[in-house]
Amino acid sequence: MSERLTTFLKTVSDFADAECSELEHKAQSFKDENISAYKEEAEKKNKSNIEYESHRILTSANRKISAYETEKRTALIALRTNITEKVFDGVKEKLCEFTKSQNYLDFLIESAKEAKKAIGGDITVFLRSEDMRYTEKIEETCGVKAEVSDKILLGGLRAASRDGSIMADDTLDSRLEIQKTVFAEKSALKII
Repeated sequence: MSERLTTFLKTVSDFADAECSELEHKAQSFKDENISAYKEEAEKKNKSNIEYESHRILTSANRKISAYETEKRTALIALRTNITEKVFDGVKEKLCEFTKSQNYLDFLIESAKEAKKAIGGDITVFLRSEDMRYTEKIEETCGVKAEVSDKILLGGLRAASRDGSIMADDTLDSRLEIQKTVFAEKSALKII
C-alpha cells in the first residue's frame, strides 16, 4: 500500500475513532441524563405513593381508633347508667319502706312546719294520695290545709302560699333527683 493510502486510511480511521468516541460520549451523556431523569421521576412517584399510602393507613387507623373509643365510651355510659339505676332502685325501695314507718309521719309534720315558717301565713300542703291518711294529724299539728297532688310519686310534700305566689318543694322525688346529681358528681363514674 502506498503511503498516501496508509495516511488516508489512518486519517479516516482516526476521524472515525474520534467520531465514535464523541458519539459514545454523547450516548453516555444522553443515557446518564435520561437515567437521572427517570430516577428522579421514579423517586417522586415512590415518594408520592409512600405519602399517599401512609396517609391512607393513618386515616384508616384513626377511624378504627375513633370507632373503638366510641364503642367503649358507649359501653361505659351504659354501665354507668346501669350502676346508677341499680343504686337508685335500691334507694327507692328504702324510701318506700320509710314511707310506711312512723318516722315518715314525723318527717311530713316537720316538713309542713318548715314550709309554713319559710312561706309564712296560711299555706296549703300537697301530699300524694297514699299520704292523705295523715291529713288530719298534719292539719291539726301544723295549722295548714292539706290537698292531694298526683305529681308526687315517692312521698314528701309540696307547699304553697294560699295565693300560689310562693312555693316550696320538700318531696322525696325532688330530694332523690338532687341526690342523682350529687351521685353523678361524686361517684367517680365520669366519662372522660
